[in-house]
Amino acid sequence: MRKSINGILLLMVISFILYSCQNHNKIRTLYWSGSCFTTSDCDSVHPWRFYLGYYIELSDTGDVKLMKREAFNRPKEYYRISLTDSVKDSIFRLLMNDAMFVDPKPNPNPTYTYDGFYYNIRLQYDTNDIRHDIIRVPEANKIQKKLIRLLDSISNRPHIMSGIILDLKKYEEITEQEMLKKITLFKIEENVEIIMPTVPGKHPPRSRTKILP
Repeated sequence: MRKSINGILLLMVISFILYSCQNHNKIRTLYWSGSCFTTSDCDSVHPWRFYLGYYIELSDTGDVKLMKREAFNRPKEYYRISLTDSVKDSIFRLLMNDAMFVDPKPNPNPTYTYDGFYYNIRLQYDTNDIRHDIIRVPEANKIQKKLIRLLDSISNRPHIMSGIILDLKKYEEITEQEMLKKITLFKIEENVEIIMPTVPGKHPPRSRTKILP
């Protein structure tokens, strides 16, 4: 009898712990964006500028806000959009996967210069804790790439409900600072010689010099 009572009490304690952990780690809001640094409309004094390509804000209530552009350097457009329950569930399942915040292994001998969006992911929990990371496509794992493809598709083909007013100035400032801590910007005058690979049976291509953007 005593063993049964002790077993029930132990099960209750374990259930309470699991319940508490689940509730304290509930995601309240996802802040997501694709951004980069560009040399467009820059000068020798300020050779780079931060560029926010698109932004998605998804709350656990189902409210979804979107900033997008029709093309590069076009004005920002702000909308409230709708997502199906299945898409929302897919997003949150990916966010709760432990692999979402796994740091990639450093590449001691990088053989490329990445020219594309950096994806800024920021999660706010119901405890007001923040979890943040910046994802580059070349180093992204399968879970991260699934989320990138899913949110890119939402940005490209949104189901728009209405236009909204959204101030992202503070978000852009914070995101720019966080990116500068993690990436290296090349000097505009720095030249890199690119030697094209030789294909058997064909004339070797000429090597060329490219100024990194």
